[in-house]
Amino acid sequence: MKLQIKQAGIIHYINIEEIIYCRAERAYCTIFLLNNEELVCSKPLLEISKLLNQLYFVRVHYSFLINLNFVVKQIKKPNN
Repeated sequence: MKLQIKQAGIIHYINIEEIIYCRAERAYCTIFLLNNEELVCSKPLLEISKLLNQLYFVRVHYSFLINLNFVVKQIKKPNN
């Protein structure tokens, strides 16, 4: 499956499997890809998250949506 992203008059078709994570920046969203490319689109993170498979993408923070296929470890902070 591919995600269609419009950026500066160009339509990009991105393989969902290549998305590592997405970061919210006000009304924009930056999509970070496996090939180190970054795409900025004029859609908010909420709209992008609705387009992605909920089994593999998790909103871990109001500004971040991550692809669980790229998670290698989780570090928990000790309780204070």
